[in-house]
Amino acid sequence: MTDKEAVSKAEDVQKRSFTKWVNVQLKKGDHDEEVTDLAEDLKTGIVLLKVLASTTGQNLPPYNKVCKSEIQRVSNQSIVIDFFQSAKIKLIGIGPQDLADGNMRAMLAAMWAIIYAQQIGAIKGEASGKAGLLLWVKRAVGSYDLQVTDFKKSWSSGLVLTALIHKYKPNALSFTEAADLSPGERVQKCIDVAQKDLGIEPLIDASDMEHAIDEKAIMTYISEFFALFSKVQDKEVAQRRVVKFFETQRTIENFQVDYETKTSDVLEFILEAKSQMEGEPEGLVESRKFLDKVNEFRSGPLAEKRVVKESLEGILSNLQTTLSCHQRASYTPSDDQTLDNVETQWSALEEAANKHLSKTRDAYVKAKQDVTAKYLEVTQEGNTQIGELASSLRSLTGDDPAKLLKKAKEFKKTAEPLLEIVEKAAKLGEELQQANVNVDDIAGLEVRADDLERAFADLTKNINKKCTFLENQVESKKGSTVSADKLAEIKETFDHFDSNNSGTLTGEDFDNALKGLGRNLSDIETTKLFKSSISGSSMTFDEFVAVMTKMEADADTPEEILSSIASLQGEGEGGLTKEALVASLGEETAAYFINKLPEKDGKYDFASYLQKVYKK
Repeated sequence: MTDKEAVSKAEDVQKRSFTKWVNVQLKKGDHDEEVTDLAEDLKTGIVLLKVLASTTGQNLPPYNKVCKSEIQRVSNQSIVIDFFQSAKIKLIGIGPQDLADGNMRAMLAAMWAIIYAQQIGAIKGEASGKAGLLLWVKRAVGSYDLQVTDFKKSWSSGLVLTALIHKYKPNALSFTEAADLSPGERVQKCIDVAQKDLGIEPLIDASDMEHAIDEKAIMTYISEFFALFSKVQDKEVAQRRVVKFFETQRTIENFQVDYETKTSDVLEFILEAKSQMEGEPEGLVESRKFLDKVNEFRSGPLAEKRVVKESLEGILSNLQTTLSCHQRASYTPSDDQTLDNVETQWSALEEAANKHLSKTRDAYVKAKQDVTAKYLEVTQEGNTQIGELASSLRSLTGDDPAKLLKKAKEFKKTAEPLLEIVEKAAKLGEELQQANVNVDDIAGLEVRADDLERAFADLTKNINKKCTFLENQVESKKGSTVSADKLAEIKETFDHFDSNNSGTLTGEDFDNALKGLGRNLSDIETTKLFKSSISGSSMTFDEFVAVMTKMEADADTPEEILSSIASLQGEGEGGLTKEALVASLGEETAAYFINKLPEKDGKYDFASYLQKVYKK
């Protein structure tokens, strides 16, 4: 086949495909015309104007409704050319006279300009236009192990079209059954199913696709699938956002319940333990038994409950961090359940337990040697210094994390010499044990060497935790902390959209980057965000990281959640139904939250519930 013959065949395919496409647009615009011959029926410019109005959403301009003379045709076609310009549709090398004369190539070029601008060129993302449409198809059929490289031969077997339909409408078409058909039969089957089950008009003949004669005709047809299925994808995104919201809310409530339950448990334990620290043993045997019982309490229930008490800070921190990251109102415990109150009550319990133990020991201890006195001196010295340092650490508060971090590190240095005291106490304890002297017999002893080791270990752990916490706060003030993987992903996006390889993004680069990441902001919103995030005339990588991190944190703002809920419940339904909740969230998640939403006449008021969980 010569090049001329190939061009002629391609034009014939375009005539058939574009004619069908024009009639679909006229029908959508409620126009009565039906085109059978592009060159002849479009000469007056009337159909062209109506197609432009239907596809762009603009109003029809004034034109000659009765068009019998060439002058009237040229006049209307001049209005057509102006319409192309106002709609920002590029039409190169074609004038009013070409269209008025019914030049077929001019007509085909005009039709393709409209189709590409309104259906294909409008595709945005990591790639746009033709490349964007091809990328969408590749991702849609990626799990079918098919090669999609163009809009010609890749479609001739019909397998790609079969996979595309099966991906989004699996009940409408069996991929296995379609695979057993011949290419022509398979293509025809897909076109029939698309018309019947998807409402997509057959804009191309099966034989034209099978023989891959013209890519423009194939692109025109496939763009109809993109327009339909991209809406399905938008709804899936909305569903995922709402599910994420409810999952986050469940996590928050689990943290809160866990904190309140364990706090109540610790406070009840403190009251019960204090009530049992009464009475004095009589006689050596009873004192020994009493002392054993006290020691069992300290190493058993007291130690176990200490672990629970120490976990409260982590639980509350996780709760507050989750609330902050998801823009929820911060949690304020009741006065009796604050960490300060629990710590005060626990310190009083520890003090009472130490005094109780000391009193019990006093009844048992008979005599001590010089080592006993030294043991008592060292343990008391260590207990005092550790206690004072622990008290200072608990009192370390303020609004400047950097200053607090400096002070905490000073505490860390101050604590280092205490290890020598702890080790000295342990060595003296071992000496007493070798001399068959029970350290529990020491009168006035408030803490043993192992108590001191535990207190020192707790102090060291708490200082390290405080330093880590303050270091995170300092880093948070510098900027958002981003994982290495996330930073690499952001860097890849930044470099991809850095159009002039300058290491910065222009306003247009930034707009393309947001669209490539699926952030569909308006032009005004994008411009405002860009200007408010830069310190110069363009955006640096650090500024881009800050914007991306902030947008991640804002992913479930009240507005986003309400928008997503609206897309799930539909317009004009007056609220969220139980069926919509179950369909979107699944039965388990829906059942968990069904009683939390205000209900009236079978409709659930999601907006009112949202106000309660977000910051005022």
